[in-house]
Amino acid sequence: MVTRDTLEPLEPSEAAELYLNNRKTDGAADGTVRAHRHRLGHFLEWCEEQEITNLNDITGRGLRSFKVWRSEKGSIARSTLKNSMDTLRKFMRFCESIEGVPRDTHMAVTSPTLSEDDANHEVVPYETQEAILERLNRFQFASFEHVFAHLLHECGFRVGAVRSLDLEDFKSKPVELPDGTRIGPHIETHHRPATDTPLKNGKDSERLVALKEHSVGILTDYIKHQRSDFQDKHGRDPLLVKPRSTTRPTTQALRDISYGLTRPCTYGEECPHDRDPDSCEAARIVNSAYDCPSSMSPHPWRRAVMTHWRANDVPIDVVSDRFDVSPSVIEKHYDVRTKQGKMEQRRRYYDDL
Repeated sequence: MVTRDTLEPLEPSEAAELYLNNRKTDGAADGTVRAHRHRLGHFLEWCEEQEITNLNDITGRGLRSFKVWRSEKGSIARSTLKNSMDTLRKFMRFCESIEGVPRDTHMAVTSPTLSEDDANHEVVPYETQEAILERLNRFQFASFEHVFAHLLHECGFRVGAVRSLDLEDFKSKPVELPDGTRIGPHIETHHRPATDTPLKNGKDSERLVALKEHSVGILTDYIKHQRSDFQDKHGRDPLLVKPRSTTRPTTQALRDISYGLTRPCTYGEECPHDRDPDSCEAARIVNSAYDCPSSMSPHPWRRAVMTHWRANDVPIDVVSDRFDVSPSVIEKHYDVRTKQGKMEQRRRYYDDL
């Protein structure tokens, strides 16, 4: 039986690299490995503060101390704390397997239990999205970042849908169908799992999304002046291509762009976290943007856009069709208006009866 007297010395950062390499070998997705690296980075920071250079010295009391430290660092959401502790538990289980910590150490790692109210309801406020797009419109018009943010804001696409778009999916001019129906400019989504771009709800996610004239102009200028002309390994022409890249962007690459764009210092706001942008790693290094407490992934854009549409009296079935989500899910997870706000919106109809 492995005890503290029979453990092999194990330095924290070395253990983390062994764990991450093991996850890769076991076939974990790049995004998963990246997320675990980020979460373990906080644990390594704590170990450094506590002057822990050998994981043999980790105790249950120490792990609970880390949980308190992590929960107070940046006033994180309970869902974020749960993810952090869940990863740490897996890491400790791995360390047990290589005789770096005593058996059953992972059982001392506890995660908060989430209620429905604790679910991740982050949003990139609609006004913030407009501020980000205004800045892109002025300084990076029709850039890769501008087009990506615009598609999130105007179409409410999931990141997988943005990644799936091909050049031919963008219809910049009105199209006349065989039955004589004339449809305006739009963009199409297609479920293509055989060539690496599945959609969340399969064929049910396929739809036509109407575009305004302003959107058509941004996309047209991007294709004409910014987009790299190449085909992916499946012989398809991706709509969005990062500058100097010769591959379809990964989901993680698109998530990184969202993290970068939603840092307040990026769109002209003062840092709400009392950090100096000149020395803040999250502000200076693109790949560290997710370390900014205010940065957000693409999904919170979608939540705010749907809320905006509902607050402006757009019927729920119209929102459902455009954003590829059922009315019941919209009501439960995507419409973040307050009860008071919903009541006042209903009052407008009530007063007219």
